[in-house]
Amino acid sequence: MADLRGKTVLLDFWTTWCPPCQADAPSIEKLNEKYGNKNLAVIGISVSEDRGIVESYLKKHPHNYPVVLSSENQLPRPYQIGVFPTYLIISPDGTLMTAAKGDQGFGKLRKDLQKAGLGIE
Repeated sequence: MADLRGKTVLLDFWTTWCPPCQADAPSIEKLNEKYGNKNLAVIGISVSEDRGIVESYLKKHPHNYPVVLSSENQLPRPYQIGVFPTYLIISPDGTLMTAAKGDQGFGKLRKDLQKAGLGIE
C-alpha cells in the first residue's frame, strides 16, 4: 500500500461465484481504464478461492488491474471480508474513507470515490 500513496485506492473484494460481483465488474473495469493512469489504483482481491478457479474465471472475464488471491497472501485483520462484493476506498493520504459491503450499487461507489478526492466526471 505504501507504493500507492498519493493515489485514491479502490480495493475490490470479490469471488467468482458472486452475481453482484460479476454485475459490477464491467463498471470497475471502466473506472480503471478511465482513471487508472491518473490518480486511481484498483486492486481486485479474490477471497478464499484457489488459483486455478480464479485463473479460469479471469480467462473468461479478464481484468486490466491487478488481482490478488487472499488464499495465497496473509491479509491484515481489517481486510478479512465475508460479504461480497466489498469495496474499500483509501484516500491519497492513506486514510480509509469508506467501506461498502454487499450490492449497494455502482452509483454509491462513484460518490464514495469522489468524496475520497478522485475527480470523476
